[in-house]
Amino acid sequence: MTEPVVIGINQNKWVKNATTKMFNLWRINDSSGYKVMSSSETGSNYLVPVGKKAIVLSCTITLSGTGATYQGIALYEHTVASTAGGTALWKYYTPLVSGAGADVVITIPMYIEISAGNYINFQHDSAYIRESMLVIECDA
Repeated sequence: MTEPVVIGINQNKWVKNATTKMFNLWRINDSSGYKVMSSSETGSNYLVPVGKKAIVLSCTITLSGTGATYQGIALYEHTVASTAGGTALWKYYTPLVSGAGADVVITIPMYIEISAGNYINFQHDSAYIRESMLVIECDA
């Protein structure tokens, strides 16, 4: 008997099949403001497909240098990419970065569902912050 392929992290697991996949999203624009997350599969803006949902399982935040110190960041779902507003799903305040040239990497486990027809927009106020996310896409 063949064992099913299981994907996910921590306690969140799914059986991999033709309609369930795991991939990364990242914010390709490093300026401040609202920017859409892009797919590691396509390199373009990620829009949750019709009949699907996206589940964010973790967010990795990289703070580069003292310019990233004490920044508020937020995750939104919105029907328009890189646009202010939408539904706020998660907010976080970054810690102190010890000095110029120092990088701090923070990985935060989470479980956030994004519904079909929405983009995942990230907002922050510094060019010294990068975000990436581990996502499961599955049937809604």
